[in-house]
This record gives sequence, C-alpha cells and structure tokens, in this order.
Amino acid sequence: MPQETVSQNFNEVFSAGLALQQEKKWDEALASYGQLLDQSLNSLSSQQASVIYHNMSAVAFAKSDFLKAYVWSKKALNLDPSNHQVQEAYQNYAKKVEIPSIPHQISGSDQIKKTVSAVPSDVWMIATFALLLLTVWVFLKHLVQIKKDKLNGKFKKPAWWVEYSLIAVILISAIGTYISFEESKIQHAVVIAPSAPVQTVPGENKPVILEVQAGLEVEVLAANDQFFQIRYPGAFTGWINRSQIELLSLSFRQ
Repeated sequence: MPQETVSQNFNEVFSAGLALQQEKKWDEALASYGQLLDQSLNSLSSQQASVIYHNMSAVAFAKSDFLKAYVWSKKALNLDPSNHQVQEAYQNYAKKVEIPSIPHQISGSDQIKKTVSAVPSDVWMIATFALLLLTVWVFLKHLVQIKKDKLNGKFKKPAWWVEYSLIAVILISAIGTYISFEESKIQHAVVIAPSAPVQTVPGENKPVILEVQAGLEVEVLAANDQFFQIRYPGAFTGWINRSQIELLSLSFRQ
C-alpha cells in the first residue's frame, strides 16, 4: 500500500477515534483506536503509537479503569519518553494504582546495571567522547610542556598521573555506555490480569511458581505462540500467558 494511502487512512481513523472520545463515546473510541493499531501497527512510528496509547489511557481513566489507564500511559511514555504531556498523565494515573511488590534480593551486578541504566546510553556515549577529547588535549598539552622544559634546560621526570586518571575514567564511562545500551534492549511488560500464574515451562497445566498481581512490571526474555518468558530480578523467572501481560513496546523483538 502506498505511504500516502497509509498516512491518509491513519489520519481518518485517528480523527474518528478522537471525535468519538470528545463525544464521550468511550467504548467506540477505544474500538476505533484499537482498529488503528491493528491496521497500521507495522507502519506506525513510536511517536504516533505513543499518542494513540495516550488517548486510550485518557479514555480508560474517564471510564474509571485505572489499571488500563496506568498501563497504557506507561506504554505511551515508554514509546516516547520526551513527550511531557504523556509524562504528566502517567504520573497522575500512577497515583490511582497500587503497584504490587514481590520480596526480592537484587545481586550486586543487577544493582550496578540498574544504577548505570538510569542514565541513558546516549548520555554515557557523549560523556565518553568528551572525556576522550579532553584526554587528547591534556596529553598534547603535556607533550608541548615537556618539549618546552627540554628547550629551557629543565630535565625532570614527566608525571602522567592526570592522563592515566582520565584514561581510567574513560574506561569506566565506556563500560557504562555498554551496560546502559544492553539494558535498554531488554523489553518490559506489565501484568494486566488480576492474578496471573507464572509457570516453570510454557504450556497448559504446568507447575506454577507463583501468582503475580496486576500492575507488576517484569522483563520479557523470550516468547512462543502463547507464552512469554518473564523475569522479575532477584525473585523469579518463568512463563506467563501472553494475554495476561501488556508489552511496553509495540511488539516483542527476539
């Protein structure tokens, strides 16, 4: 289908959903937005999908379905973190939901990853590049100074501790860049079923590790036709039915 036709169809269906939302026809508006996601999912940008989920969360909130409002706004924010309107809505909706917690013990490595990934990978990358430039500048400046000292008859052992320190910081920053980038590739989801069993293996009537409650955010590691493999750091890893969680990305990427 030509791109112009896809864009025109998107605008038409989105405008129809928005009109229904403004008329407070909540169910029809959700159906229209759902149709748009089904028809255009592969052609939607993250920003477009974020706007759709943001509108869906507003409809859910108007219907007093606070869990869906929270989940959809969280998904909208995950798709477009720079949208301040979405950020504000998410903060408001999160106050209406009691987020469950599971006792867990995060390992030292997981804690480091969590701390490092709190800073976006592009920030780490910029910091690494800036430190590299600074190190080159300090090194060249030091070489020039050594040459000047020799010309002036000053013979002293050069101290390279500043350069060595900067190189050490660059290595730390580069490691931070790598960790943050790898952590950003991990996909997340939110449990939407009131109570969902986490199984040891995928399939029907398999041993259950525990029951998780709606609102719990988990990592998604793998998938098959009916189940996702999920992880809650420091607590459990298991399989859950696809229908019982909502991915925070548009689709699962293997």
